[in-house]
Amino acid sequence: MNRIDIMRRGRIWLGLAITGIVGVVAPSGTALANNPPTTATALSTASETVQVTWTEPANAVGYIVVPAIGGVEQSALQVQKASGQTGHLYEGLVNGTTYTFRVRAVYASGVSEFVQSNSVTPAGPPTQPTGVSVTPGDGQLAVSWTPVNANGSPLQNYTVELTLGGNVVQTRSTSSTSTSFTNLTNETLYQVKVTATNGVGSTASQTQPGTPTVGVAPPTGVEAVGGTSSVNLLWIPPNLTGGEAIDSYTIEITAPAAATRSVTGTASTYTWTGLTAGTQYTFRMKTINALNAQSSWSVSVQATPTAPAQSGGGAPADGETTAPAGRVGGADRFQTSSLISQRYFSPGVSVVYLANGAGFADALAGGPATDGDGPVLLVRRDEIPSSTAAELDRLNPARIVVLGGESVVSASVLEAARAYTTGTVTRIGGADRYATAVQLSAVTFSPGVSVAYLATGSGFADALAAGPAALGDGPVLLVRQGSIPSSTAGELDRLNPGRIVVLGGESVVSASVLEAARAYTTGTVTRIGGADRYATAVQLSAASFSRGVSTVFIATGADFADALSAGPVGAPVLLARATCVPRIVLDEINRLNPTSVVVLGGMSVLGTAVRNLTPCA
Repeated sequence: MNRIDIMRRGRIWLGLAITGIVGVVAPSGTALANNPPTTATALSTASETVQVTWTEPANAVGYIVVPAIGGVEQSALQVQKASGQTGHLYEGLVNGTTYTFRVRAVYASGVSEFVQSNSVTPAGPPTQPTGVSVTPGDGQLAVSWTPVNANGSPLQNYTVELTLGGNVVQTRSTSSTSTSFTNLTNETLYQVKVTATNGVGSTASQTQPGTPTVGVAPPTGVEAVGGTSSVNLLWIPPNLTGGEAIDSYTIEITAPAAATRSVTGTASTYTWTGLTAGTQYTFRMKTINALNAQSSWSVSVQATPTAPAQSGGGAPADGETTAPAGRVGGADRFQTSSLISQRYFSPGVSVVYLANGAGFADALAGGPATDGDGPVLLVRRDEIPSSTAAELDRLNPARIVVLGGESVVSASVLEAARAYTTGTVTRIGGADRYATAVQLSAVTFSPGVSVAYLATGSGFADALAAGPAALGDGPVLLVRQGSIPSSTAGELDRLNPGRIVVLGGESVVSASVLEAARAYTTGTVTRIGGADRYATAVQLSAASFSRGVSTVFIATGADFADALSAGPVGAPVLLARATCVPRIVLDEINRLNPTSVVVLGGMSVLGTAVRNLTPCA
């Protein structure tokens, strides 16, 4: 068989070379040399694509081309070319990975050494910016988004366009993932688009709407609960804050005599002490932002302090058959959290979530995400309390997840947590509470979950009550009173839940949010919402748990920490006032007929009367 025959047979040439067929002989009687191609050149021509070319040596019957990464040949990507084919277009390569290409010439008598091309790194335009969130303020819009994948070429910048009626009115160029627009017209609908640019090209986000809103709103959901010579006030922070952080709240007693107190803007409860037992007091509140802009007064609420309880506390109501089995309560919320974990979780749990004990927002979604595989324990921003450290040491978890960004739980706490596991210590924290809940859902739940719960991001009660009901079946995602944040909408679209449950009444989550949620499921969208947080928790329990549960937890309705820690146990969590249990809560306990009722928190949180299931008047 001569050389021309081998070349005509195309696909046979490699086999002939490998089996060692004797090569052609030059007319002079000397064997032809098996020379490699003299040059090989690689050029990235598009995203994930490289064009490789080489020079053709005399008498070659074909070529073998193999990419190499770090000097290691990628045999799965090897190609074979016939004589005269001196180029190959590689597609589907990995952007951002550096390749060289080795080209060998094939002769009838064997295969040459390789010639290596130059190094080349394919690259494409950046990925599409996602998680675009537009937060309104007074004459301004704050915009944030999730960092993009630069896709093999260094990111140059983000360009943020603000349009009105299709016309660009303002543009920002930035290397960060947030910016703001000022001097805007209130109550006017603008559109925002974020474009990411690298050395290859640009990719734009979908447009997001935003409407600047004037003014500062008072807190909503204000409640007043009488205590021992005191009144405990609780409220939901407003969504409208004039584009600035809330600096403080002013609480005023208007009757029987005027008095005022100021509390920090991060609070959602306040206990007014030193009041006269048996006297009805009337309270109202207003919001003050960082620019000292003040809201109008909230609706007025009334409460009557009680006299100090006699020893022994109250007795169960007539006809009540269920009595508490005990109390789990420490000296503070950190110890209570550890005691709950110690009672219900054994060493060797698969995961422990660490959440800031001073703020509820980032931890709200933690309970459902655990699927009962481990507890949520509480830490301070810059410290792991001794009670939490001791419980981590006992549990020896397979891994630890820190909830919230570094402003919530510092890097030093994350590093300290590594001492308590041989597995990973990771952080889940988004740009805001909405994005954190989304990120936690994204790493925990797959598309097609049976249910997704939507709760307000401005208060804790409804989302905490949902934790045990949602355990393992689907996430609790956060919404604003009048809108679904873009990050939440994107996660709902990914999850495609079998059904959606909106938590809280229309004053907490509006009817428009419920209607908008219908776009994300082919199943039902329902609302569970009572007259207050106590009634909502009861309705959620009634919809989620059957009679004969082993345990029912009772937690304070005035704070989040104890209910948060109980969520991963998977038992109903009902809420009580400081000195009594609402009648609707007692009715639900009787329906559930639990083996035991456990009061969460110390005596200063829920008194003896609660432990004795004393009904509220």
